[in-house]
Amino acid sequence: MRLSIHLMAMPAVCGRAWISKRVSAIKPESKGDGKMDPRLQEALNGAGENYIAPFFWQHGEEDGILQEEIEKIYQSGIRAVCVESRPHEGFCGPSWWEDMDLILRECEQRQMKVWLLDDKHFPTGYANGILAHKDPALRRWEIREQHVDIMGPLKDGAVLAEGRCRGEDRIIAVLACERIPNGEKLTGRVLDITGGLSDGMVYFDLPEGCWRVVFLLQTRSGMPEWRSLYCDPLSSESMDALVEAVYESHYAHYRQYFGGTFAGFFSDEPCFGNNDPEDAMPSLGNRYYAYPWRDELFAALEEELGEPALPLVPALWFDLGPRLTAKFRLAYMNVITRLYQRNFSEKLGDWCRAHGVLYIGHVVEDMNAHTKTGCSTGHFFRTLEGQDMAGIDVVLHQIIPGLAEYINAASVGYQIADPEFFHYTLAKLGASHAHLQGLKQGRAMCEIYGAYGWAEGLKTMKWLTDHMLVRGINFFVPHAFSPKFPDPDCPPYFYGRGHNPQYRDFRRLMEYMNRMCHLLSGGVHKASAAILYQAEAEWSGADYMPMQKVAKRLYDAQLDYDFIPSDYLERARVEKGQLCLEQEKFPCLVIPYAECLPGSLLKKLNELSARGVSVLFINQFPAFTPAGERASQLLAPSPTLQTISLDSLPAWLRNRAMDDVQIHPANLYLRVYHYVRNGLDYYMLFNEDVNHDAMVSFSCKAFSGGDYLAYDAMDNYLHKQTAAGSKIMLRLPPYHSLLLIFGDAGELEIPETARGWDLPPVMPRMAPATAVNGPWQVSLSTEEEYPAFTPYAQLETLENMSGKGRLPRFSGHFRYETVFTFPAVAPAARYFLNLGAVGETAAVTLNGRTVGTKLVPPYRLEVTDALVEGENKLCIEVTNHLGWQQRDMFSRFLAFEPSGLLGPVQVTEEKNQSV
Repeated sequence: MRLSIHLMAMPAVCGRAWISKRVSAIKPESKGDGKMDPRLQEALNGAGENYIAPFFWQHGEEDGILQEEIEKIYQSGIRAVCVESRPHEGFCGPSWWEDMDLILRECEQRQMKVWLLDDKHFPTGYANGILAHKDPALRRWEIREQHVDIMGPLKDGAVLAEGRCRGEDRIIAVLACERIPNGEKLTGRVLDITGGLSDGMVYFDLPEGCWRVVFLLQTRSGMPEWRSLYCDPLSSESMDALVEAVYESHYAHYRQYFGGTFAGFFSDEPCFGNNDPEDAMPSLGNRYYAYPWRDELFAALEEELGEPALPLVPALWFDLGPRLTAKFRLAYMNVITRLYQRNFSEKLGDWCRAHGVLYIGHVVEDMNAHTKTGCSTGHFFRTLEGQDMAGIDVVLHQIIPGLAEYINAASVGYQIADPEFFHYTLAKLGASHAHLQGLKQGRAMCEIYGAYGWAEGLKTMKWLTDHMLVRGINFFVPHAFSPKFPDPDCPPYFYGRGHNPQYRDFRRLMEYMNRMCHLLSGGVHKASAAILYQAEAEWSGADYMPMQKVAKRLYDAQLDYDFIPSDYLERARVEKGQLCLEQEKFPCLVIPYAECLPGSLLKKLNELSARGVSVLFINQFPAFTPAGERASQLLAPSPTLQTISLDSLPAWLRNRAMDDVQIHPANLYLRVYHYVRNGLDYYMLFNEDVNHDAMVSFSCKAFSGGDYLAYDAMDNYLHKQTAAGSKIMLRLPPYHSLLLIFGDAGELEIPETARGWDLPPVMPRMAPATAVNGPWQVSLSTEEEYPAFTPYAQLETLENMSGKGRLPRFSGHFRYETVFTFPAVAPAARYFLNLGAVGETAAVTLNGRTVGTKLVPPYRLEVTDALVEGENKLCIEVTNHLGWQQRDMFSRFLAFEPSGLLGPVQVTEEKNQSV
């Protein structure tokens, strides 16, 4: 590659003045279409689009406070907000419209977008309480069972029916179900004895054997009041109430903003809501539980089943034998999840698009809730089908850096977080839906940072951001900006009414987020495998392997994947033996072990295999279908349809060149995401290990040697690199991410400071380090006092400033000043200041020159232009998080790392040495 370097004036971008050098076209042997990807230049220039819409909480504050908060959001580099009404008592009343008037005016002046969380409070579906004044039939119903066990034979026997119903409850039917001894399984033989109801009793004749007399109750009596007033997603007319109460009312007030400043609506955690107080995520098969119901379900179930539904309804609670249980439960879940899709998600999405705005949001996905009723909606993909973005959230310590192999305590209701779900499933669900449904246009949203507590500083936030980006998330709803302080409701808050000492550097994280989202949007994701979504296997009640077991085995070996629901296989294409959906192409489809799968699905898998797609069943084939067929009768084992052990799966893919990336030596925590746009191959690499460098040899199919680009989006540095062969040596520190870019990038204007060999892809050769030992003059400043500092102490050695005997309740800024002597500065060398350990962000000035700011390790900054021979005056400002002062309840689940400058501090001379 030839470099033509010239100076040119460029505007200040993100607070930094730029001079540039022009990099001519990069043409390695890998593919390229000769077109520059404009997004790469836009990211460098700070000219990309906005991909961030933080929650903006409302409590009815004064106009001036709202205006200030909007300005602080704008100053963070963010160009949208998502207004959350939950704490606002006047939602859809006069005070609400006054506040929304102001918010829309202020955002329009700043060319910011406004999203609206679509209800008075979460979960969406309350419809601002409108159902309290409408036909009670529009409200939710549930079905619950009560049972009595009777020994037969018994002629003209009776059981008390009176007293089983309360309020609006009614008995739907009474069934006598034959039992199997020793346990609670039923034979599947069912007698309808509903006709025996009379005068508070049910009369019956029973044959010999033990019979469970099951009362099926349509009920609301077990619901808490708030849930009884929720719209019913099983009813289209009921869901119209939400449209009327929230969507239409806002359109009536703000029609002129729709499609412009008003961007759309956000549904937050809608659910079926049938959970027991002790179980937010009820599976099917729990006796006495209530499940979503309406009378209209009978007709839909009979159409789905092809036979009368009533005798099979007890399968909601009891085992009627493998075939009948699977048959009814699959039919029931198919019916209610498709009704949800049509009546909730698609209804709201269609309304929004008809009015020029978008529809986004998420449900509760936690710990496999996405396939259940209760706090969720039964099927992740059907639930979000009508949305314009896929959506997930991570809150309440569900993901904690460094704990990918450990179940961790969390402040969620179920108390623990399973890493196999949260690290290997959650983000990939959202990204998969974005990749596989055209309506999404590749957009995957994550609500992030919420309810971690004030101990969640920028260091943790940056790690969580990269965790999501490298898995395919490219739109974020940070949680949150609140005009109230202190606000104990789910902190942290990014501005904190001027009390958060890390707010001044929050902009750097948001700029990084926008750059990365800009580069990881609008293209095509590349994966090594598709994994079948587990819904039917779980619903059947038979044995199954959670899909995260497969996901973890692949992802730890740098084998990327998407989850595919069976619905989507009906529209899949096969091209040259690859499974194709939208623009995604998968070399193989992996089926996690399932004892029972629908026959129609098995036939489809057989068809795909016959057309050349590699279909791999983990461990063994299914045993049966809900229709009673033996699965072996529907499958034709072949080289493209076979079983494989989970342990053998990664090697099988590599041996058949289905892998994209090779890493040596193996590294469980180096995450890789491959994205293609305009002929450029982007590989995002993120070291999720919080303690150790990732030192590996990296190779991929998109690169066979020559020139390539390495982009550090945090510091906005683009570097030209060269590799003699196809292997690239990488040293990626903890918390660090990097984009490797292969292809013809055209001519790019990049910062003059982007010198091609100081990034981790090349190992520097270091001369002996010069220690900076102090003594250190330490001064303090709270965020409210900044930039005024008060002298604190002189330290001979660095120590934890929040430790015993120091300042364990101080949150703010620590200024460290010292003078050190440097022996000699070589004209051709480059020099770096290494701060060692820091808690938590650091800004450095050397000899009066601003050197830079670091939010995460490694705390290493180039000081070549500021370092002089002889005496050097060094000033380091370290900022900790607000958790030390606030000590809020949410922060109980995070480690409080030491505060201040911990060192060792060194100056090193580095010389280029390609490895």
